[in-house]
Amino acid sequence: GAPRNLGSNINTQGDECAPTIYGGFLYYTSRENRTNAPWILRAVRLYHLPVEGKVELGRNMSFDLPSPFNSLADNIEIAFDTVKGRIYLLTNRDGDMGLYLYEGRLPLTVAYGHISAPDGKRMSGVDVSLFAGEKLVGRTISDEEGRYRFLLNRETDYSLWVSRPGYFGNSVEIKATDEDELYAVLEQVFDVSLDRLELNTKQYIYDVFGPDASIELSARGKQKLMRIVRFLYENPHIKLNIGVISSASENEGLNNIVNARRIETLHQYLSQLLTHASINIYDARNEAVGRVRNAFNACLTVRLEE
Repeated sequence: GAPRNLGSNINTQGDECAPTIYGGFLYYTSRENRTNAPWILRAVRLYHLPVEGKVELGRNMSFDLPSPFNSLADNIEIAFDTVKGRIYLLTNRDGDMGLYLYEGRLPLTVAYGHISAPDGKRMSGVDVSLFAGEKLVGRTISDEEGRYRFLLNRETDYSLWVSRPGYFGNSVEIKATDEDELYAVLEQVFDVSLDRLELNTKQYIYDVFGPDASIELSARGKQKLMRIVRFLYENPHIKLNIGVISSASENEGLNNIVNARRIETLHQYLSQLLTHASINIYDARNEAVGRVRNAFNACLTVRLEE
């Protein structure tokens, strides 16, 4: 049949040219108008495979390639040498149009995925925040199909924080990849599910402290608590009640000391992060039942109240 336009996700009202496909992406050049706008190298994930198995073209959003591929001058074309592992650029960044060779490690990763409810239904209008360490570096909202997308530097570790009113937030750690690939773009897929928030209902969090009689929070424990911290940061009117349950040994005197120190540790850690939140931390060993009563490390009972 006749060629079909790939649509407004790729084509603009200006010009597009020099298409090439590599690594599942369509790379091409675009300029917003035909007068003095610079040519910009762009990329788009060309093949989208929905659950029903159909192949669709031009559905995903395109994006500008970062430096060193784009410059302030015209960047006309990109070509991949799959044998030598190099990239060639046609650009006039030094004043005259010429061919340039790039042999460095390539910096870009696309992190994307879907946000779903516990029943698997895709969720639109979900806030997705991107952090590099404690610094907020990006924020977006999931689209009508629950999709989000971020462009990342390949040498940096990130975390996603996903939240929506009425649901308990969720976090995802994104580790920098070490692959020395030729691609100008690598992909990482992170699908995230949100649990509906139920206030005034106890939730159990296990293994928050270190092993044996440790009074220090473990790295995994801090990660578990961070869901609560970020939720309370966004909802400062919510009250937090935490009951600490632990059995460090069969010596009840030692258990009393360990539990008291763990309560103190939790209070210091959370009060530094949540300076305006209402937090109540107490000894809940008398409330323990079943698995919780027999836990030899530690368990927290968490209840959020309006």
